[in-house]
Amino acid sequence: MCTAGAPTAVGLIVAALAAIVLSSPGAVAQGPGRSITIVVPYTPGTGPDILARIMGEEIQVRWGQPVVVENKPGASGNIGTRVAARAPADGNTLLLITSPFTQNVSLFKSVPYDPVRDFAAIVHLSDAFMALAVHPSLPVSSAQGFVAYLKAHPGPVDYASPGRGTPHHLSMELFELATGTDVKHVAYRGSAPAVEDLVGGHIGTMFMPVHVGLPLAKDGNKVDMILVVWAAERRPISDLARGESETGMPKVLEQR
Repeated sequence: MCTAGAPTAVGLIVAALAAIVLSSPGAVAQGPGRSITIVVPYTPGTGPDILARIMGEEIQVRWGQPVVVENKPGASGNIGTRVAARAPADGNTLLLITSPFTQNVSLFKSVPYDPVRDFAAIVHLSDAFMALAVHPSLPVSSAQGFVAYLKAHPGPVDYASPGRGTPHHLSMELFELATGTDVKHVAYRGSAPAVEDLVGGHIGTMFMPVHVGLPLAKDGNKVDMILVVWAAERRPISDLARGESETGMPKVLEQR
């Protein structure tokens, strides 16, 4: 397996949630009866959790070893990462990370791990791009209309994130800087409750991975996806995934 090259920190925030598998230093141990633990520092049902479970099933088939996926969410991934960092360095504990793994070192006063010393990268699994979603109750039908609404009604619109320092949070901060708007941040303990409150209309807007937002946008119009900030042009994944050039928005990608 090979390590993955990484974009700049801000590039990861805007462009992708890069899912990477790490282990404690040393090769992954293979032995009869030994179980492998994949620590996911996020809530069940999130993209990293789904990837971990798919990968775990494949490992079990190929190596004939049991695999356990442990969700340890909280503190923008720091809690689960600490659990993995303190595990024995025998290669039987894997950690599936996203961009906060490296961002948190700069965003928090201290983190309970050293991203270079405590882990060894194994493989880059995937990229999950970020999109802006709003609840259909807001009287907007375009990105420009959303910005105009925020400027005409400063303060009352809240946005959700799975925690401070997550790509969801920092993407909205970048959006605010690019558009001159102000949206109130409500931090949740994980993606699932944040998305639930957006769908329920308790929160007005949220940045979320496209693979999370698209099913909601297609299923009974539970959310409106109005802007994808990681691409200048429309992406082929869906007609709902509009690029910056189609929205008339300031070039958010150029703010990096």
